[in-house]
Amino acid sequence: MTDDTASVTSVVYPQYGGLNATLTSASVMLVGRQTLLGRDEDRPRSREFIVDVRLSGRDNAWRVTGATIGRTPPAGETDAETRRLLANTRVSLPEPARADLQAADISDEVVALLNALSQSWRLDVQVLRTGHPRNVFGTDRMSNHTRGRAVDIWAINGTPVIGAPRSLWEPVLKEAARLGSTEVGGPRLPERSTGLPAVFFTNPTHQDHLHLGFEPDKKR
Repeated sequence: MTDDTASVTSVVYPQYGGLNATLTSASVMLVGRQTLLGRDEDRPRSREFIVDVRLSGRDNAWRVTGATIGRTPPAGETDAETRRLLANTRVSLPEPARADLQAADISDEVVALLNALSQSWRLDVQVLRTGHPRNVFGTDRMSNHTRGRAVDIWAINGTPVIGAPRSLWEPVLKEAARLGSTEVGGPRLPERSTGLPAVFFTNPTHQDHLHLGFEPDKKR
């Protein structure tokens, strides 16, 4: 940015990327939007980005220990189902997530799942691959986001998952499991339903979003 450009940055949504059991270390994935206007420009332009912010907690206070901006991949060849998702007005995708799709970095299962779920719900996606911690937080196990095999959803029908009643997010979790997702996380475990597989999980990290993923070597 030059001295001739004005810039305003706003936070779209901050979401947990990880939180340890002792509440002393955390990752927050922040989607931001930067609006810029150059001296010779008639209209402002904007861009979205995602940052993995690391925090350390002590004595009821948190401090930032690091931040990494997600680097979007170059475009590749996309198939018809991916192009359908990119054009799907019922799935809100931040620019880094759109770049993941345009680079063909996201698995067919995740793409098909989002298109299918959007027939019943409007979904706000936080992250696919770019910007998510490489490993499951606090472990040396690679996240399925890194493999392009997971999606995090922070709002359903315009309502944030955090603090929402079970009636908002539980049907989405159950439908994702029915459609084949093998990692289905959210604020609480769904109430029991006949015929659904044991793929659900919950923890402090997933109080503010739904995680829908596919283990590469796990078949149902």
